[in-house]
Amino acid sequence: MNGSPWTLPGPSRFLMGILAAIESGECVVLQAPPHTPPGIAEALQRMSRDSDARYWHRVRSSEFDAEDLYAIVDLLARRLLPEAARESSCDIGSFVESLGDKVVWIEIDCVNRWSHWLELIEGLRTELHRLHEADRPAFCFHAGPSLSVPSEEIGVSIHRFRGVLSRTDVTTAVREHRRAARPSAATCLAEETAVAVAAILAGADYRLAEHLAALDLRDLLEPLAALNAYAAGQPWLGGTDEPDWARGTLDTIGGESVVHSAHPSIAGRPQHIGRLVWEGQLGVLFPYLEKRRLALLEIVGPQLRLPVETPAGVVTDPLDLELGPLVYHLKGRGVPRGVWNELVTLRNVRHLLAHVEVVPVDTVLDLQRAPDWDDGVPAIRGSL
Repeated sequence: MNGSPWTLPGPSRFLMGILAAIESGECVVLQAPPHTPPGIAEALQRMSRDSDARYWHRVRSSEFDAEDLYAIVDLLARRLLPEAARESSCDIGSFVESLGDKVVWIEIDCVNRWSHWLELIEGLRTELHRLHEADRPAFCFHAGPSLSVPSEEIGVSIHRFRGVLSRTDVTTAVREHRRAARPSAATCLAEETAVAVAAILAGADYRLAEHLAALDLRDLLEPLAALNAYAAGQPWLGGTDEPDWARGTLDTIGGESVVHSAHPSIAGRPQHIGRLVWEGQLGVLFPYLEKRRLALLEIVGPQLRLPVETPAGVVTDPLDLELGPLVYHLKGRGVPRGVWNELVTLRNVRHLLAHVEVVPVDTVLDLQRAPDWDDGVPAIRGSL
């Protein structure tokens, strides 16, 4: 990941789509919610083959105190063109022709005169397509997510940072942040559980993923305090408004709408937060339970007396015995203490997960703790 969220697959594809529009000389309008990772302009410039500062120019709308479209064009010409070219650039057409192959990034940080900038976008759309593609400059307007923007038509390319981060992207980000903070930490069951839970809680908020990545497993399994602390530092998470993409409290992951976990409608419902924690645990612990069940079946096979009756019917193959029936039918059969203790723990965890309950941190640590047995059982556990 090289420390940048923009190198993750989802954000990288998003940037490539914007760059394709920029390099074809289209007028680009970018909208992004408050939780969008920082540095998008810099990331685009790094990716562009024309990243030289002579071609990229970045300005802010607040720097142009103009009363109408023509005043904006005049001020842009004064900022972006050499003095000799300014006199012939009193209209949009002349201005565009004089820019050559420049890329102009306009940060809309003052919305009071947004209507004038909308006029500019419409004028640029027309004038850019009068030029050959190779001779067109490019304009990218980074507008607020709640602003009304033109319809996407020939010459205007709208890009919204929505549904960009996948669950895999967020999981990768959390894992890389944790590795950077704990370079000597081993990849183990507890660590993978922490990564998975943090990723589920972070949703589509990269900054929240960074915040949660710094927590230990105990705090992640009881995350309300951490979520409230994060929300306290994000003004856009305040209030009781309905979750909304433009406000940063609603996004899409894998085609499904996801409400920000620190939004009051979610953070105020401990049961819902617990469900998210459980979901993160399930993806890691359930495969581990199955792995250990199969490994221990090889050891306890001689103690089993098949066939046996189970709630699911008669079982003749030991591989078909789930943890609950396995423990039940092995009781009193002389199973070594270490094996028995692990089987009971595995069964208890399976029971918690089946009932949508969070597995306590101490139980997770018990699962991964290497056994100290004298009965010949392999002491390889906890790693994934």
